[in-house]
Amino acid sequence: MFSEMARLPVVHIGRSALGLLLLLCSCTFFAQAQKNIEVVRKIDLSSAVVRIDMTILANDLNGKYVVSFAKHLAPKLSFLQIAMGNQPLPWIRLPDAGDGLAHFQAEVPQGMTEAKLTVFGTLAGALVPVPAEIELTENQLVQYLDSHTFPSLYPTARQTTTFALGVSHIESFTKRDPYSRTGKDLVFGPITDIEGGAAASLSPITIHYQNNAPFVKALQAIREIEVSHWGNVAFEDFVEVKHAGAALKGGFSRLDFQARGAPSAVRGLVAVLPLGARSIYYRDQIGNISTSVIQHGPDGVELNLQSRFPLVGGWKNQFYQGYSVPVQELLTVGPSSGGVRRFTLTVPFSVPFPEVWVEDLTVKVVLPEWAADVRVEIPFSVDEEHQTHRLTFLDSSLSGGRPVLILKKRNVVAEHMQPMVLSYSFPTRAMLLEPLYLVLAFFSFFLVCMIFARVDLRINADGGKKKSKTHNLKSSYSPSWEIAACGKVSKVEISRFAMIECRWRLVQ
Repeated sequence: MFSEMARLPVVHIGRSALGLLLLLCSCTFFAQAQKNIEVVRKIDLSSAVVRIDMTILANDLNGKYVVSFAKHLAPKLSFLQIAMGNQPLPWIRLPDAGDGLAHFQAEVPQGMTEAKLTVFGTLAGALVPVPAEIELTENQLVQYLDSHTFPSLYPTARQTTTFALGVSHIESFTKRDPYSRTGKDLVFGPITDIEGGAAASLSPITIHYQNNAPFVKALQAIREIEVSHWGNVAFEDFVEVKHAGAALKGGFSRLDFQARGAPSAVRGLVAVLPLGARSIYYRDQIGNISTSVIQHGPDGVELNLQSRFPLVGGWKNQFYQGYSVPVQELLTVGPSSGGVRRFTLTVPFSVPFPEVWVEDLTVKVVLPEWAADVRVEIPFSVDEEHQTHRLTFLDSSLSGGRPVLILKKRNVVAEHMQPMVLSYSFPTRAMLLEPLYLVLAFFSFFLVCMIFARVDLRINADGGKKKSKTHNLKSSYSPSWEIAACGKVSKVEISRFAMIECRWRLVQ
């Protein structure tokens, strides 16, 4: 009965106090049956985003396993993957049980008495600058709050937690025995025989240490991908970034920045582009920025962007960069069925900046006109998905314009830079419409020019009569008559004047 209640949708359980009670009973049942044999945690605190990597050896799984985090970290959890070997497991978040923990339940294959699970998660915004303001030349100190033991509903026989700080300078930390400092790491454990439940397994600690990593947060990022069957897939990323670290105290001095440096300032960003990227540009609101370096490697193109000014704590900047990739590198074509083919587009989901975590990301995929039956596959969930249409050059209102797929997601980190597979149906004959539009447009233009050149739009009522009289006068004029009347010229001269008269008549 308890296992059946665990399969109920989360929304139904959250609406009923009885459902919550049954959930707690279910967790208690699993806690009594299951056990963590060994847990190894490594928490990377060397960058602006916290990364948690856990290896759990558990027995008596009963088809389910619940991973727990401290409740204050749940809103900052931007990415979570629970896997068995190389196979990711589906998971759902359980309703709040009021025990100070956030629970995530994964479905484990049935019939396994012992399994080794790997859990990977990222926390965006979990590091708090303390103090909140520093001077330009000061080092940045941050604080991290977590549990030095693995919070779990199940009893744990043995566990070890390692905090990788990236630096050896630690202002202070909560001392829990047994602990040790090894180089740039802070190790708690091994700890044995920990009871299950939040009261026994949750042990808060605080670590205050130096961290001058780039604290770059994108307040807003808009990625637009435009697909053309005539040669290119165009990418353009608009990014509004902010230095999310300790705010600058006092004014900014270019002299101090050049002479003494600013340890926590961000001088530039690195973008990782596809291998076939070309026509790369980088601009801001003023115009083109030439201080960028492109390096081609075996796996891709690395674009090093240098902004017009360094980013210090609290400062913001806006820019956009773009590039094109040959369509044959990203688009595949399926067999034809009734003149319609299925096209499959594989592109990165997020913006190409691994060091930047995005607070609000919008992805727009503009497909060719007449594309239909659009489907998208992403290895993680998104917050919003809908479609619209857009009319651009050479588009017709008959089809409604080009389909635009819009995806939105919050708290996007480097782990979300995974391939997005988008497929759509497209009639092959529709590719001939745009050349036909161009041919008709040029034909119509030249036809109008020809008609306009042959139409006399001048208004002159007496022009025809005057022209005819003048023509009669000129035709009656003959230079040879005047020569004959003179009578004093030679025959040779008369023949010359006759030739002139013939030419005159031909001209008339």
